[in-house]
Amino acid sequence: MIPRYALKTLAAFKTNGIRTTNLRLKNISRLINSQNTIIYPSSRFFSNLPDEIKPNESKPVAISFDYIRKNYIENLNTELLEDFSKWLDGIGLGKHAPKFEGKSWKRIIHMRYEDMEDIGIDSAYDRHTLRRYLNYARKALENGGVSPINFELLKDFPAWLESVGFGNYAPNFANRQYQEIIEMMYEDLEALGIRNKGDRHALRRYFDDIRAALADKRRIEGDIIPPPDYALLENIPAWFESIGMKSLVPLFLGKRWQDIVEMNHDDLIKLGIGNKNLRYSLMRNFWFVKRCVAKDTGQEIPPFSIKVIKERGTQPNYKRSNMNL
Repeated sequence: MIPRYALKTLAAFKTNGIRTTNLRLKNISRLINSQNTIIYPSSRFFSNLPDEIKPNESKPVAISFDYIRKNYIENLNTELLEDFSKWLDGIGLGKHAPKFEGKSWKRIIHMRYEDMEDIGIDSAYDRHTLRRYLNYARKALENGGVSPINFELLKDFPAWLESVGFGNYAPNFANRQYQEIIEMMYEDLEALGIRNKGDRHALRRYFDDIRAALADKRRIEGDIIPPPDYALLENIPAWFESIGMKSLVPLFLGKRWQDIVEMNHDDLIKLGIGNKNLRYSLMRNFWFVKRCVAKDTGQEIPPFSIKVIKERGTQPNYKRSNMNL
């Protein structure tokens, strides 16, 4: 049976003139189900959907990420969950509180997308946002009330690995920072010597959750544009360490930061960066620098974005699009 949310997504693609001939249903469903694809949902995915299932104005932009981190991501606040309407308010979904009256949060955290649609949550964006935060709560509950996402602990990656039962792999990640590690794919983990398929899969699930949490941070704090730290940018090793990419420093030594931030996917591929997630992460960081510099100098730059076009029998070509980051 085809889930209704997947059918709506497929219909939305067709409505907007997007070819669906070669799209498998499981891949369409994954666009909604995978936390890994929600980095900037309103642009990377939902910008192509019709208005009735685009993100609404319920994003939790008025609440600090510190509040979200303490009560939703890093900790299981069962007291807040007991007052589920207040819990929904915290993530900007308070309007849906009446739909959950009489339901226990212990059952709610296991709801599927179809269940949410059945009780009247018609917005795909709202369903995805809610499912993501329920997922944080469920995983913390499964882990004895302690979330596997702890930003302070992640800075000491061997300690974080130990906390989730994979401390034996700490040597495999030596000299790498978590910001780079969480972008790794299965083949990257295997290349580092992690041969056990189940362990690679478990680590990737953790990495996806961390990336989703970092995406929430960027989404909530998206309007905060700090002044650029020019001294840091001039010090390439220090700059790359500050964004968690110190292992890539040798590839950029001798280059000016002004040239580095203009690099695109093709440029990064030529440098030998084969991981597409890592390239995207770098380009996102480069765009943040350009945005800060533009504000500092009184200039305007268009929102950075990429559109991947893959022709049969060729490598992907990365072109500019009009979608916001």
